[in-house]
Amino acid sequence: MAVTESSVTGKNIEKLVVREKLPRLAACGNTKLYITDEVELPQSLPVCSEVLLSRAYVVLGKTHAEEGKLILEGDIRFFILYRAADKNAPLRFFSGTMPFGEIIQEDAACEELFARLQVERLGVSCENGNTFIVSAVLGVHYICTEWHEASFVSDVYSPLFDC
Repeated sequence: MAVTESSVTGKNIEKLVVREKLPRLAACGNTKLYITDEVELPQSLPVCSEVLLSRAYVVLGKTHAEEGKLILEGDIRFFILYRAADKNAPLRFFSGTMPFGEIIQEDAACEELFARLQVERLGVSCENGNTFIVSAVLGVHYICTEWHEASFVSDVYSPLFDC
């Protein structure tokens, strides 16, 4: 919200000064998160003999900035196409989620946090036929902003002249 004030500068010239809150970049950076989890294959699906294809993406759920740290929470959603030991249906599909939470140390004052995460690498292996080992490397890019008040001249005019 803008706050305006008018003042006389001399020689019948007035200026209109506007004060507004503007965002300022406090910090920005990037880092990587390394996440590994074991995911059990449901009993309704046949056991895995080989992983053929895997894909994943990140859903960022909650971001929060506290003094000295940034907190990120979300899920990795993955999709796995695998060869089953079952001869009647050799190709099978499985999808799941892996929750994650991470704390990033950041000394700058952060009033608002904007973060972007992406899966840079995904590794999926089949262990014992019914367990997937899912490993992901997430690239994190973040921007912290803070608000400050700025003043600028919006208008300069003379009350002697009618425009």
